[in-house]
Amino acid sequence: NPEVFLSYQWGHQPQVKALYSQLTSQGFPCWMDIQQMGGGDALYGKIDKGIRSAKVVVSCVTPKYTLSANCRREVSLADALRKPIVPLLLEDTSWPPEGPMSMAFTELLYIDCRDEQTQSNWKGAKFEELMQQVASYATRTPKTESSSRPQPTEDRVLAPQPEHPSNPPKTEESAPTPTKPAVEKNEREGAPSEKEPDEPLDAKQNGRIE
Repeated sequence: NPEVFLSYQWGHQPQVKALYSQLTSQGFPCWMDIQQMGGGDALYGKIDKGIRSAKVVVSCVTPKYTLSANCRREVSLADALRKPIVPLLLEDTSWPPEGPMSMAFTELLYIDCRDEQTQSNWKGAKFEELMQQVASYATRTPKTESSSRPQPTEDRVLAPQPEHPSNPPKTEESAPTPTKPAVEKNEREGAPSEKEPDEPLDAKQNGRIE
């Protein structure tokens, strides 16, 4: 469950949404009604569970906040449960605010966040002060890195991987070179080859008279 409960009046919802995103990105998960509640959820039951599970309550104080019945219930429950309350002053408001909240805020010092630039990006000295206050009660979640393994760069030359010994590369077998018929040396040198047998002589040449 989120350890930081954001209590605010809906007139400053855009600024509180930005605060929610910034605190969450810094490792402090927050409870915010529009983030944790859905259709059909019991309003007071969800808020009660959110405050009871929280380690610290951040009150975004404006004149409308001090007059809101729901905001008064949140502050009263947090005070009754002895939850630490960190008040952020978002608009000019008498301090402690008049009405039921005065008892819970009487001994608390607010962080002055009336500057519009602070409320738009939640950076700077005032946000750092808020972070210190929240960190004294809530546990900060470490940021996770996507990967700690170094990635190859263009300058890095990857060595070729050796072939697996059990799978030697296939090589095409060279076809046997056909052998030419043996040629007599004297024929290669241009000498006449072995004399072919003479044709048979006719009878006259053989001296044979029929």
